[in-house]
Amino acid sequence: MKNTVSNLSVIAVLAQTFIGCASLVSDKRYPVSIATNPPAAKIEVKDQYGVVKFAGTSPATAMLESGNGYFTSAKYTVTATKDGYASNTYPIQSSLDGWYWGNILFGGLIGMLIVYPITGAMYQIDTPSVNMSLASSSGVGSGRLERLKALYEDGFLSKKEYQQKRQAVLADM
Repeated sequence: MKNTVSNLSVIAVLAQTFIGCASLVSDKRYPVSIATNPPAAKIEVKDQYGVVKFAGTSPATAMLESGNGYFTSAKYTVTATKDGYASNTYPIQSSLDGWYWGNILFGGLIGMLIVYPITGAMYQIDTPSVNMSLASSSGVGSGRLERLKALYEDGFLSKKEYQQKRQAVLADM
């Protein structure tokens, strides 16, 4: 029994040495919720090298790595696009996680200089959510007005429907 307790103590100390504090408490991947106004925009998240890390339609949640190499925090740009609207871009960055300093007590130099810099657990994503507004593109409303007028003239819309939809398009411009 005494040997078992002693062995477990040694294993616990070694685990703390090689795993450390930040990787036990922190994550290396963080969810970032992305919403746009108007909704249903195409979104694309790229890292600092231009590599696409997530693509989808808003609203969505992207799981992003907080580190991007040895002692390098991750940086991303979110780009939202939708037909009839100007695209919009928003930056996402990561910063040093406060739990990283727990390595002084629990993880030692191995945690501070090897484990966390390699795993990315020494960083955290600073932006848990992104809300982007897309502005209506100039000239797009006039194209929509022309299509509405053609639908009205071809008999697909009543005069009342045409006027309601026309007012909605004008309000968007």
